[in-house]
Amino acid sequence: MDSEQVKAEIHYEASEVGELFPHVYGELNIDTVFQVIDFEAGEDDLFQLPQEVISLE
Repeated sequence: MDSEQVKAEIHYEASEVGELFPHVYGELNIDTVFQVIDFEAGEDDLFQLPQEVISLE
């Protein structure tokens, strides 16, 4: 997601481990979406970043 192109309000919120994640408040304009990833909860019902997302950073 290119935050410069997002037309909705973005808040960067900390996770339990202190990482900041963008949360979009409002409609996300489709021209900012370049990849969609289906997150699955682990056995502990927590979500982890998939390896494919980590490799994009």
